[in-house]
Parts: sequence; C-alpha cells; structure tokens
Amino acid sequence: MPETEDSHSELPEFVPDRSLREAYFEASELGDAGLEALCPNFSALKSGKLDQYRDFTFLGRGALKQVFRTFDTRTERWIALARLREDRGPDFYEAFIEEARMVASLNHPNIIKVHELAVDAAERPYFTMDLKGDATLASVAAQLSRADLLQIFNKICDAVAYAHAQGVVHLDLKPDNIQCSAFGEVLVCDWGLARSFGRPDEDEDPESSIFTELEETRESRTKGTPGYMAPEQYQSGQVKNAQTDVYALGCILHFILTGKPPFAGPLETVQEATLTGTPISSRKAHPNEDISKSLDAVFLKATQLDPSRRYASASALRDDVQNYLNGFTTRAERPRIWTRTTRFLARHRIAASLIASASGLLIATTVFYWIDVSNKRRAVEEERLRAATLETQVEQRVAEIEQQRAITGELDNLFTALATNGQSLIDSGPVNNSTRAERIAKSSNDFKNFAIYLDPIQTINLARMMTDKALEFDPESVDAHAGAFMLDCLQLNYRSALQNHSLALYDDTEYPQQYARLAEAFPEYHFDETQRPSPAQLIEVFQTAKGIPKIHWMHFMRVLVYDHATRSDFDNYESVVEAFLKFRLKGAKSELSLILDSQSDTLHLDANARVDLYMEIKQESILKLLNFSSLALTLTQPFDLGGINNLPIRSLDISESPDARFLDSAHIRLPQLREIKLAPGQSSGDILSRIESNYPIDVLR
Repeated sequence: MPETEDSHSELPEFVPDRSLREAYFEASELGDAGLEALCPNFSALKSGKLDQYRDFTFLGRGALKQVFRTFDTRTERWIALARLREDRGPDFYEAFIEEARMVASLNHPNIIKVHELAVDAAERPYFTMDLKGDATLASVAAQLSRADLLQIFNKICDAVAYAHAQGVVHLDLKPDNIQCSAFGEVLVCDWGLARSFGRPDEDEDPESSIFTELEETRESRTKGTPGYMAPEQYQSGQVKNAQTDVYALGCILHFILTGKPPFAGPLETVQEATLTGTPISSRKAHPNEDISKSLDAVFLKATQLDPSRRYASASALRDDVQNYLNGFTTRAERPRIWTRTTRFLARHRIAASLIASASGLLIATTVFYWIDVSNKRRAVEEERLRAATLETQVEQRVAEIEQQRAITGELDNLFTALATNGQSLIDSGPVNNSTRAERIAKSSNDFKNFAIYLDPIQTINLARMMTDKALEFDPESVDAHAGAFMLDCLQLNYRSALQNHSLALYDDTEYPQQYARLAEAFPEYHFDETQRPSPAQLIEVFQTAKGIPKIHWMHFMRVLVYDHATRSDFDNYESVVEAFLKFRLKGAKSELSLILDSQSDTLHLDANARVDLYMEIKQESILKLLNFSSLALTLTQPFDLGGINNLPIRSLDISESPDARFLDSAHIRLPQLREIKLAPGQSSGDILSRIESNYPIDVLR
C-alpha cells in the first residue's frame, strides 16, 4: 500500500458523498429488516469502542478499505486498523466483513492475524490486525542477500500452502503484500481477493467484489496485480486454484532473483505477454544477475502457461527451493548424473577432496551412488516396518484420482502419501507373500497407466519401487516380473527386460511375449531417465513394432510421454511423433506425413486415413509434445477437431480438410487462436461457436 506521512490525532469523521445519499436513504426506508437482508453479516456485528485507539496515522488505501497505524490503549501496542473507504456504502459491507472473517479463520505464523471485527459509532465496519513495521518485501529486497530472500520466500510458500489446505486461495500475491520485519517475521497480507476453492466466477458481482486498483479511476480496476497475475485470472469463468497462487509465487521468485516482475509495462502489454506464453528465462532476460540454472528452472516451472504443468502445490515449490538451498538438485531442472554428482561433492567438500586426491572423480561418482542406494534401501526398510495402509485403501485413492485427472494436486498428494508410507500397499491381513506380491504388482501397473500423464518421471520411479517391493515378497511372482518387464520396455531398457525378467513370458495378460520379440530386436538398448535414445532410434522401434501383432498403441503413447519428460533435445522430434502416428494407423495403404516448417513455425499434417490425435487421456492431444504456433491439416477422411484441444496455436488451417468437424467433443479450447482458414464451402458458424479463445478469431478463405 502507498504510504504517507499524514498523522491524525483521531480517526477522520465519515461524511457520505452525493453518490451514496440515495443508497443510505433507501436503506433507512427499508428499516432494520431491509438492511439485514442486504447485509446479513453486518447486521450480526456488535458495536466496538474506537475510543481505545489513539494516534492514527494513515498508511494507505486500497480498492475497498483504508488502513491506519494506531495505538491500542488496552493492550498498549501498535496495531493496524482497517476501515471501509469513505466512498464505499452498505453494498460493500459484506465483502469487507468476508475478508476479515476469512483472514481470521487462518491461524498460521506467517499470515496476518485479525484481532477485532466490529462497527463504529457511524455504523460502519472496521477490523484490527497485526502491525509488523512499515517494511514490505518490495522495499527490503535490495538490502538483503539472496539466501535471506529465499528463506523469506519459503515462509511465504508455507503460509500459502496452509491457506490452500484450508480451502482458501489468495489471488493477489506480490512483494507489496508481504510484510517483513527486522527480526525475521514474515506476514502474508491483503487477502481482499481471497476466495474459497470451487467458487465460480459467476458468483462474483464486480460491484461488490474486492479489487486492486491500478489507478484511482473505476475503469482501471482488475482482479489482481498485472505482472503477478496468472493467465487464468484474466479469463472469466476459468478455474482459479492452488496453481493460480503457484504462478504468483513464481513471479515473486523472479522478483527476488532480478528485482522485477516477469512482465512489466503498460497494462495491455503485460496482459498480452501473460496470456501468450511462459515468461522467458530469467537468466537470459537478466544475464548480469548471476542467476543459477536451478532457480531459473524453478521459476519457469512455476509460471507455465498450462496450470497442470506448474508445481502441484505451494509446498512442492517450497521443497524445490529448499533443495537448492541445501545444495541438492531441484526437481524442475531434471538433473543429469554429472549435475547430481557435482552437487553431492559440493555438499561434502572434505570427503570429496580426499576421494578426488586418492582415486579421482570416477570413484567419487561411485561413492555417490553407493551412498544414495544405501540410503534408499535403509529408508525403504524403515518405511516398510511402519507401513499399515491396506492395499484396498490405495485402490480407492487411485479410483478417486482417476475421476479427477485434471486436478494435478491430487497426484501430488498421492506421491506424498506413497513416499511417506514407503509404498503403503502392503496388506497387513492374513495373506501369503504370493498374494501380497500379486496385489502390489497390480496396483503398480494401474498407477503407472494413468499417473504417467501427470508426472511421468515420478510415476515410473514410484511404480518401479512398488514392483521391486512385490519381488521382495515373492521373487518368483509372474505378475511382478511382468510389471518390471513392462516398465523396462517403457523406458526402452530392453537389455534389462531380457536379462532380469524372463518369468514375465509366462504372463498372458499384456502379451509380454510380443514385447519380448520387440526387445530381442534391440538387445543393446538400455536407456533410462538420464540417457535417452536418438530420434532415429525411437523411429526404428516404432517401425519394428508395426510388424508385430498385439502390441498396443497405448504402450507407445506412454513411451513417448516418458521420453518427452526426460529428454532435453527435441530437434527433429516431429519425425518421432510422425512414426508413432503411423504405427497407430497400421494400415498397409495408409499414408501420413508430419512436417514442421521452422521458417513459418507451422506444423503440417497430411494423411489419407482417419487420424486420431487423442492421447490415452481424452482432452489431450499428442501434438502437445511439439512446439509450433500454426497448424495446417490436409486430411481426406473425417477428423475430430477435439484431437487438437488445448494446443497453444495462433493459426489453424483446415481449408484442405473438408471433413474436419466435432465428433466426440462438444467444444474445444484453443486459448491463443487468432485466425482460422476455411475452404470457400466450409461453414464457419458452427466451428467458431465451439472454439474457445482468449482473442477474436478472424476467418480466412
């Protein structure tokens, strides 16, 4: 809030302006019953005694309230007092009171506390709250070290994560709304835009909501602060949830690293930049700021355009920043073995020096792995002893999450539960080890099949841990070996699949014999998270699999999703997706080509057969694995436009696809679409009415 030096011996007397006289007159005519109907929460408040507060100093003014620094004579301390602005009448009472009560319901050391909510002598509501000095994160950032600022950032994340756990999102996180004291106290303030999870935009009345004003004119109001607002906050009707606050936290991290928000300039410029894509790397935009790759990766992950690609929670974001502070790699940067090794050596400088002088970096790397594996084994054993969750509970949880696949926070909760309980799939009931292994293997397979689309790397790692646990119970379990075999095949680690899991060939449920034929064609392939095949190698696998019956396209869909998540080089990746689409067609006379024109940034898809671009999970397109801004389709067979849902394209050309229409989808969302090219005979009305975009769509012929 802006600060002034104005000091008042008493609270300014309220004088209603002309624009509110009629409203007050109408309220008085209605009587107590009418006012209670208009403001039920206000009518329930009791009158307070403002005479206990002295020495008012005006601190600032927002869209709804004005805030004063005042001395409470009863408790003999300085506090902050918020009062409804003088030009806000009874129609704003409820919003003001809702803010006070919502903040009062949040009991966290890093969230500002509300002490009293009452009505003054003029029958206008006010509330008092903590005052921790005049400093904000915005005002002290330049004076603190980056390490200190990151510790402050983690406290902010803790507060926001707590609020999310209580079902509240802030929606206006920014440096100016973070109080910081000289003694390390951090408070998240100004919860005027806060709301409960699941509250739709349609319930909000623009005249009664709490707004942040960019200027003093009514026309300049917007729900949030540009530069820190997530894209979905500019879009009416869009879901605002934990990922919305995660985006703002990412912007605050950018401010900590650079002293600036990711986007700056006129309102239109900031809005355009926010809606059209992820902010550019802070390292590239500010090369002189000495920003680590780890923190830059965390910032970029937190501010992804697609909410599902951001951190699933404020806690996950905080943990990644803490990993950096502790000298570990972050989840966002997808570290390779060399990076992990050097971080390990940095954390253990003395031991590393001795190791290096004795045997060199190779031994250091070996020691790193030995320690890492030993720690994991010990942790698994400890967690196994504490595990008490029944396998049926996990299956119920999987079913719940499968119904809400779009809510990635649910997956994060499942990951946390699995890690905490040490794969809490162990049935403590009276069953033998063989049955226990079979149940764990089945749960691992079910978990892998749907969760891989939400977090491929974490999913495969956890599925692997669960399968390994099943093999501990029964080393001869065919189901467990089949699960491990298919995980190896999914990673294209055919060497391990053939050498370690021959028992899988006795299982007929997923035709592992056919996958064994494929593995035998590439016995030297042993890829994993840190080492991926070249595009040519992937294409060869798809081409070979096309000649083997009973190999399902869903398996290779998961192969692609995992490969994309673990790969850092995407040159010529459109040829990989093309090979997958050809495998999916399998028709002897089918022809298909996928060409990316780098000059125009246009992806051209041509085919003489019916093409399905859906991933295994509907509403997602396989083309999301590629980066392009324009899409041109030349298709002779009926094509479901739902297969391009959620692609960030600006231009769509279906003039050469006469049968492109909506088949399985009622509508699609193409948030960046600005133009669509149709053939002279194609009707634009039905198509345009079923495409949602943030921009007007021009029709070209």
